[in-house]
Parts: sequence; C-alpha cells; structure tokens
Amino acid sequence: MRVISVNPVLDLELRQRSRTMRSMLVITIYLLFLIGVMWLAYQASTFNTGFTNNPLESLTTKAGRTTFEWLLVTQLAILMLVVPAISAGVISGERDRQTLIPLQVTLLGPVQIFFGKVAAAVSFTLLLLVSSAPLLVVPFLLGGVTLVEILATLGVLLFLGLITSVIGVSCSAVFRRTQVAALVAFASVFALCVGSLVLFGATAAIDGMRGTDSAYPRVPPMWFNPITPLASVGGDLGNSSFIQVDAPLSLIDRGFTSLELGGDVFIDQTGRAFDQRTGEEIEIDRDLIPLWLKSMLTLSALASFMAWIGIRKLRLPQQVLSL
Repeated sequence: MRVISVNPVLDLELRQRSRTMRSMLVITIYLLFLIGVMWLAYQASTFNTGFTNNPLESLTTKAGRTTFEWLLVTQLAILMLVVPAISAGVISGERDRQTLIPLQVTLLGPVQIFFGKVAAAVSFTLLLLVSSAPLLVVPFLLGGVTLVEILATLGVLLFLGLITSVIGVSCSAVFRRTQVAALVAFASVFALCVGSLVLFGATAAIDGMRGTDSAYPRVPPMWFNPITPLASVGGDLGNSSFIQVDAPLSLIDRGFTSLELGGDVFIDQTGRAFDQRTGEEIEIDRDLIPLWLKSMLTLSALASFMAWIGIRKLRLPQQVLSL
C-alpha cells in the first residue's frame, strides 16, 4: 500500500487547489479565450470563401488546419504564462508560511517533496489540456487534422508543461522570496522563448558577415525554444494527406526544414522543396533523429539540471528517520 499510495505533498496540493475558486476561474477564462481564438481563426481562414455560391466550400481542410494550429499556439502561450505563476511559489510560499521546516523533518525526502510539488503543477496543466480537448474536435471535424496529430500535440504540450513546472519549482527552491522566484521563473521561460530566437538571429548575422557557405545557421539554438517541438509535431510538412496552409506551426516547420537543407531552399504549399538558386526540385531528406526529439531531449537535459539544483536546495535539516 505504501508503494501505490499518492505522494502526500501531491495529495495535499491537489486538495487545496481543488477547493479554491481561483482554479475554476482560471479554467473558465482559459476556455473562453480559446473559444474566441478558434472563432477568429476560423473566420480569417474562411474569409476568402465566405462569398462563394456554395457555403460548404468554406468548410475546407484549410480552415480546420489553421484553426487547429492557432489553438495550439494559444495554448502554448497560456501555459508559458500560467505554469510559472503556479509553480514559482510552491516552496518559497512554504517558507513564508513557516511550514517548510515541519515538512522537511517528516519521513519525506527532498526528492519526494520536490517532485510532489512538480506533479501538482503538472496535474493542473493536465487539467487545462483535458478541459480544452473538446475544442480540438472542431478542427478535426472540419478536416485537415488527424486524431494522431491531436494526441501527439497534446502530449507535447503536457511535456512542455512539465519542463516549465520543473523550472518554476526549482526557482522556488533556490530563492527564498516568492516574488524573486516568480520573476526568475518568468525570466527563464522568456529566455527559452525569446532568448533562443535572439541567439538564432545573432548567429545568422555573424554567419552572414563571415561569408560562410550557408547564409543561415543550423537549428540547434532553437532546440531550447518550446515552439520547436510543437511546430515539428503539429506542422503539416510531414502530413501529405492534406493541402498545406500558411498557419503558424506549418510556417515554422517549413522554415526549420529549409534551414536543415542548407538555407537556400524554398518549400511550396504542396510540401515540395526547390533550390532558390537553380529552381531545381530537391528531395527532402530529414535527419535520422527528428527535430522534435532533439528539442525534447535538450529541454529534458535542461530540466534535469534545474531539478538537481532545486533538490540540493531542499536538503533536510537533519537525517531522515527510517522505520
């Protein structure tokens, strides 16, 4: 029974969070915002076909694909804002309430305390994703999206929620004040989202001034960016069953593929690659390790390092008693 029992820290966090009106309010606002984004994306994608004689022409794979990708981008942006706010104060808040030391002298070790807090934050992320899953049925019914893609992208979003939770809890363990921990957590997420993009652009500028063969850098600086695995999995380049559209994830996925092929490659709406200098068609030969896996491994290594630092800051004030 002890093996299958729930982590006491996780059990307490879930009970406290489920009894507050704030959680229900966050979920309600979250769903209403996603519904608004979905409606705007659908209206924008069907604007050019809204005046046709046949109303059914607006229900195209383009509308489904565009709506699907904008929903994913919006969910990712919300998670990058909500998860650090939730996780950054879970341990520093215990210090403020003078409840961390009594928690540390229990039979729970620092690893159990740390990952109990992480699991509580991830559970709320899972609740957000499950509550928004019915909205993804709309683009699925419109067409252009498969069930496998929906499940895969939800899995990527859950993974990114886990990485962000580890970063937030680690900052909460390192810094004593909740305000400082939250600020550093948001700064860390901002560095992953924007800093990697700035580093990527700076590398491109340096390569251009040096006169290297390729005018663009390779993709590795973007492996730290949360949008990379989502675009690689949710983009439409690998899905030849549907017509490709100029949706955000699809554009990013095609851009990454162009950079991996050398930078002087153009990928059209049908997914075919052409050399911009000669105009000849190029066969897309992806690496053995897909881009989404490279990015997820990089982010996992970063989260493991952050977790190690956070656990070290949760050393027990005395030896843990054993039965």
